[in-house]
Amino acid sequence: MDTLSVTTAEGVDDAFVTRWKWRQSGAKQPLTGEIIARLDESYKDDRAIIAELGAIHYLLEDRHIHGANRLGASIKIEVSFGAIRKALLKGSLKKSDRGDTEKKHVAGCATFLATKYFEADIAVLRKWRDEDPKTFESAEIAIPETFPGSTLFCHLLGEDVFITRHAMRRQIARLDTKNPDKPKPITKDDLSNIPDKWWGTAWGWFENIFKEGSNLRRVKLLPKWHAYYVRKYGPGSQYLWHPDSQGVVIVKRDHGSLVVATVIHDEYAAIERDPVQVGQHLVSHQVRKARATSPT
Repeated sequence: MDTLSVTTAEGVDDAFVTRWKWRQSGAKQPLTGEIIARLDESYKDDRAIIAELGAIHYLLEDRHIHGANRLGASIKIEVSFGAIRKALLKGSLKKSDRGDTEKKHVAGCATFLATKYFEADIAVLRKWRDEDPKTFESAEIAIPETFPGSTLFCHLLGEDVFITRHAMRRQIARLDTKNPDKPKPITKDDLSNIPDKWWGTAWGWFENIFKEGSNLRRVKLLPKWHAYYVRKYGPGSQYLWHPDSQGVVIVKRDHGSLVVATVIHDEYAAIERDPVQVGQHLVSHQVRKARATSPT
C-alpha cells in the first residue's frame, strides 16, 4: 500500500504550511515536500484543517503524486486532524451520507476524498518522523471560496463536471442492479453492506459515459416529470441519458460550475425517445412508462 502522510503547522495570517511525504510500497526513501496554502477570507473556522485538505487535494489532483489515473484503492492517507478522519468514516458515509463530524464545512471540503478517493484508508498520523528524502518539492496554492472537488470532463457538455457524494450513492443504489456480484442495498439510503470497491466502479461509470464516443445524449422529459425535477433541482437542469446502462444523469449549475445533482434509472424519467420505424410509419415520442412513485 502506498502512503501519503501530511502534517500542518500553525500559519501566519492567511497561510499554512503542510509538510508531506509519499512512500511507494517497499520504497526506502520517500518523496517529500512542503505546500504553502493561502485561504480565501471566507474560511473563518478550522483554517488549518482546510489548508491541510487543500494540500492533499493539490497532491492528488494536480501533482498526481500517486499517478494520473489512480483512485483510492491501495492508498493510505495519514492526516493531522481527527476531524478529517471523522468526516470520512466509511460506515457513516455508507449509511447516511454523513460522516461522524459536526464540522459541516470540513465535511464539505473533504468531499473529493469521499467520492473519487473513497476507497483510500484514512488514518490520523500518530507522530511525524523526518526521513532522508529521495526528493524535496515546494509549492504554493490558493484555496478559493468554493473548495475544489474532483471533476470529470463531459465531452457532451464540453465542460468539467463536479461529481457529488449524493450522485455516486444514487448511481451505486440504482444502476447495475442485475450484477450478481453487487449486493442489494439495505435501503435506497443505507449502503452499509456495499463493499468499498463499488465507489471506484461508480467513478469509472461516470468516466465512461462522459468520454468522447459514449452513447450519452441530452433528452427531454414529459411535462409531469420535467416539472418534478425542476422543482427539485432548478429550471436550468440538464438531463443526460445513457441508454446502455439505463441511467439518467441530472446536471445543474451551481455557483458557475456544472454539478451532477443525482442519477436516476430511466424508468423514472419518462423520456421522449427518438422516432422509430414501425412498418411503413415513423412513430415519434416512444415513451418508456415511468413508475408512479418518484425517486429522491
